[in-house]
Amino acid sequence: MKVLSKLTDDVFNVILNSTKPELRESREILRNVLSRELPKFVREKPLPGNYADDKESIEKIKQNMNIPRTEYIIQVANLDFGMKTENPINTQETDPINNQQADPINNQETNPINNQQADPINNQETSPIQKMLFYRKHIVDVAKTEETQLFPPVRYKEKLVRVFSTKKYPESCEHVDQKFCEAMEKMARERPADEGTGERSVERNQQEVIVPNIAVISDRGLVSQVHFKVFNDPVHGHISMHPLCVLIIDTPEFQRLRHIKQINAAYFVYPGASHNRFEHSLGVCYLAGRVVRKLKKQKQPNLDINDKDVLCVQIAGLCNDLGHGPFSYLFEHRFLPQMQPNCKWTHKEASVMMFSRLIEKNNLIDKFKLYGLENEDITFIKELLNVKAEEQDPEWKYTGRDESKRFLFEIVTNVRNGIDAETWDSCARDCLMLGMSSRFDHMRCIKYVRAIKIKNKYQICFRDKEKRDFDELFFILAKLKNMAYQHKTTFIAGEMIVEAVMKVNALILLKGTNRNDCTIVGAKGDMNAFFALTDDIITQILNYPFPKREELEDLRKTQEPNQQRLEVLREEEQTWSEARSILEKVLKRKFYKFVAEIKLPRLAKFQSILERTIAESGVEQNDIVCQFVELDYAPKVCKTVAFYSKHRPDFATVEQVRGSQSYLKETIVRVFCKEDRHFHLLKEKLDLRTDMMNTLQLSFADTALEQH
Repeated sequence: MKVLSKLTDDVFNVILNSTKPELRESREILRNVLSRELPKFVREKPLPGNYADDKESIEKIKQNMNIPRTEYIIQVANLDFGMKTENPINTQETDPINNQQADPINNQETNPINNQQADPINNQETSPIQKMLFYRKHIVDVAKTEETQLFPPVRYKEKLVRVFSTKKYPESCEHVDQKFCEAMEKMARERPADEGTGERSVERNQQEVIVPNIAVISDRGLVSQVHFKVFNDPVHGHISMHPLCVLIIDTPEFQRLRHIKQINAAYFVYPGASHNRFEHSLGVCYLAGRVVRKLKKQKQPNLDINDKDVLCVQIAGLCNDLGHGPFSYLFEHRFLPQMQPNCKWTHKEASVMMFSRLIEKNNLIDKFKLYGLENEDITFIKELLNVKAEEQDPEWKYTGRDESKRFLFEIVTNVRNGIDAETWDSCARDCLMLGMSSRFDHMRCIKYVRAIKIKNKYQICFRDKEKRDFDELFFILAKLKNMAYQHKTTFIAGEMIVEAVMKVNALILLKGTNRNDCTIVGAKGDMNAFFALTDDIITQILNYPFPKREELEDLRKTQEPNQQRLEVLREEEQTWSEARSILEKVLKRKFYKFVAEIKLPRLAKFQSILERTIAESGVEQNDIVCQFVELDYAPKVCKTVAFYSKHRPDFATVEQVRGSQSYLKETIVRVFCKEDRHFHLLKEKLDLRTDMMNTLQLSFADTALEQH
């Protein structure tokens, strides 16, 4: 059990990212899974006769097919009522609950509804409903079986045999199909008699669900008909994806997002918050496509939106999160700043680099050209992935599209006001997975979206009657921040994870370009190393031994070891153990102690008070963790949203969102203590300070009220 407790789904990434030569064949198989290079489904048929044993059935079919077994795969699917091999419906001789004779109504010999011959395959005589007992409203202590009011199925269990071709070209699939049909017909002729089984002879050929959409992507006629693939998303329902987007999805670089949590450490607070960047990216792609197609359909010919623009915006929405590190923003906003305080790295820049790697490693440049996308379009997509704020780029510096299409840069990521496809999907998806209610309807906003010139620059605008909806959007975002993103347990769990990863930064080496070793920090600039950096890093720390264990053991066995090197390895081993100990505390929910929460009128003044309090208590600065939270229910961006009216759809003005003035802005400081022995002393000191700060808070509020 000690070993089994370490065996999880992460074994997939362990094999995939391994460099051991003996795992080469396994790595190739898993890469085929990520790229969806799967065996081709050919046909399925019901299993005839009394073939109850799956292994016996598969072996019989393989013998009858008489072709090399490496060319196909056989699966037997059992479809039943959830009782597996146990008989769920034999009529009971006595009622075990009420200790009385079985109800004669339900006896098969006298029941006209269920008067059927036994099924020799399943050994079942009656309907499953007859195994259930029911009580009545006024007689709650007596339960009896009831006669079913529906005609039961003839059979209650079915075995389907499916065959897959390991070679995907049509000739091989046809050959496997022919041999499989012949083998099943032979089995049907040889089967024992099973009268009354009611076996259906109708073949059910599984077909891939596709949505045909005739669309000319290129003026040169490279592709005249496109078949969109359908994905079932828990938030947006059935969404269709362009085949080029599907090719991007079916790459190892994109599949990596399955192993990166959407809301960093919130999973330790909300068990449902296990959703990841993969599904979020699908949602952003879908919503971005809805927006740009809505703009294209409107009677605004001056926008000049073509099919290539639509596809580029969709791909940008799909690839927007490719550059995220472990636990999403935990890596970017908390790990890197502590390791390299002056680091300016962002996941947006990494997304551009990972997108380039995705195209190169998977040879997709020809596929892009097939759908009419040239180099300038790929440049446009990269620019969409890393949009700069106007104050950073006051002049138009983008080359993928000219300034007349500025509004396209606000669909996926709107740096002007944050109202974009990424925010809409995050809000809807996070609320769903966290079990929170949200009255904001992003589809209503998309319905009224327009691109209008303001100060001679096109930008995304909305109907004036949507102001109240944006109030709700800003409110729910602040609520999510307060109750999930900046929840005190989410914060301290993330802080402990960051602390553990910081300790092993130099001990976990990732293979980068030219097979150079990269530390965790160094991987941010090398996409070959960064590709292997996901949330699974904590599993590696928890379940794997010290990476240099063999070298350490060899030195210990040496008669005259290098003492300096031996001491270094001992210290590194101790560091590895400390990191593992921290993560074990996270799993056991032994988080650092929460000491106090203080609402502040002025942050700068409190920092000096906090430092003085810690010094007076005699607690080391390293034993204290502080969380600073700013909750703004009326963010500045709400003053940068432009609205148009029903009667003047081509004129928009920037207005203050109506209800936002009534909301509050709060600054909260939370203090945590690492060592239990310091907890009570620090809490006593901070309680006194908290009372003082509350007095200051009331005094500040009274002063503000008088001024108002």
